[in-house]
Amino acid sequence: YQPCLEIPEDPYWGTLAVSPGEGFDLGGVLYVVGSDGTSCVVARSSNANNADQPPVWDQTATVDMGGGIVSRRGPNPDGLLGQAHIATGISDDPAGYATYVLCSVKPQGSDPLDVHFVRSNDAGATWSAPVRVNDDQGDNWQWFGTMSTSPSGRIDAVWLDTRDNPGTYLSSLYYAHSEDGGVTWSPNERLSDAFDPHVGWPNQEKMGDYFHMVSDDEGFSLAWAATFNGEQDVYFGRKTLGVSAAPEGQDISLAILGAEPNPFTDGTTIRYDLPRDAHVNLAVYDMAGRKVATLVSSRRTAGPHEVRLDGRALASGVYLCRLEAGSARVTEKLLIVK
Repeated sequence: YQPCLEIPEDPYWGTLAVSPGEGFDLGGVLYVVGSDGTSCVVARSSNANNADQPPVWDQTATVDMGGGIVSRRGPNPDGLLGQAHIATGISDDPAGYATYVLCSVKPQGSDPLDVHFVRSNDAGATWSAPVRVNDDQGDNWQWFGTMSTSPSGRIDAVWLDTRDNPGTYLSSLYYAHSEDGGVTWSPNERLSDAFDPHVGWPNQEKMGDYFHMVSDDEGFSLAWAATFNGEQDVYFGRKTLGVSAAPEGQDISLAILGAEPNPFTDGTTIRYDLPRDAHVNLAVYDMAGRKVATLVSSRRTAGPHEVRLDGRALASGVYLCRLEAGSARVTEKLLIVK
């Protein structure tokens, strides 16, 4: 590893994300989000993916989350009420992606904590007004807000919520998603029974196992903490979502995929056609679901395209070539014979 570098504004209680693709216009940009003590800040490095250059933090922005990140209160008296989460997702913006921040914050008024979301369409320079993700009507605790994005652009959010047991800290896992870049969110869905976060404390009066979520186009996987057994345990959960309808007027037959030759020994040419400009993810997976090659991860113009897959390092067998463009997905079987 290279020597550590100080991040402008010294953000803490946060996370990082890397935009898709390579190079500034197509992605590979590093974002770090955190608190500076009073506000939420996002720092950006456009060259951190270049091992031949020292990383340069070329932009820092203060983000209005509609409240501050807090700690040591309510359901977690000696810990955080949540970290700031940052992610990128495909969009029709000039950069080919949008940047998102989500976290549990203390809003103005009597409400102790809400999950808020903001979006940037210009690589983190400016940010939208905050959007409230939780849809409860009372003054409840929505803490440990966590976010991830799917390859097709869906935004998933989970958090712990006391709405089912008002006046207590008993918390249940809740979920919502957005398919329009965070402008609107689905009705909140309860995913777990309630548990007491004040059970099973270690040496500190806190839950310190913060959540981590990974989304794909079928749903998401979540590592999260709860006290169902009278102690603090880390759980794994998997939620599979139903197939979402395409927005009105959107052509769901977005791409045509083919490979020639197929079967092949050393390599094949994969061709696809786009009726309009779109961000394209084209990758090859083995039958266990492991990605073995990324062929395209960037914005492409309307019209025919082709890319070469070098199969010399791949073993004989069946593979799946998956093309994602906008909301459409197309899969082609590939057969390597050696």
